[in-house]
Amino acid sequence: MSEIPFNLRILATDHPIYDGYATRLVFKSTDGGMVGILAHHCDELITIDVGEMQYDPAPEPGSEDKEENKDFDRSTKYVLAGEGFMQIINGRVTAFVETAERPDEIDEKRALDALHRAEEAMAGKRIMEDYAMTEANIQRALARISEKHKFFSNMNNVI
Repeated sequence: MSEIPFNLRILATDHPIYDGYATRLVFKSTDGGMVGILAHHCDELITIDVGEMQYDPAPEPGSEDKEENKDFDRSTKYVLAGEGFMQIINGRVTAFVETAERPDEIDEKRALDALHRAEEAMAGKRIMEDYAMTEANIQRALARISEKHKFFSNMNNVI
């Protein structure tokens, strides 16, 4: 695996999640597959689907030996990302997503309530646009619940 850092920014519509360097980024694209980004990736624009995003933070290139980076936490970080897109230009990677939550920020009760409301709404939908929106709400709620359980059953990787 590459240990060469690249510039990474993960931005939700209402707040930044990460702005620094990373050696790896993995996320789910809208074509259903997982996408991995390493340093020197070709310039590209990729759509992001709701799901887990993983990245391995790294100190700024050239500063690895500085005293303030001796205890730099390089452990993999996890974010539940909403839909969006990834822009890769000149080695700089920027993710723009509608929503983003770290596992410790997910309110499981709220996610379960949203799931139940969406499931109830799904039963009465006949118009395709309403059906698609309700189905997206269900997928988002299920992803939030899954992410919360995944990380709080193993506290080692929580940001």
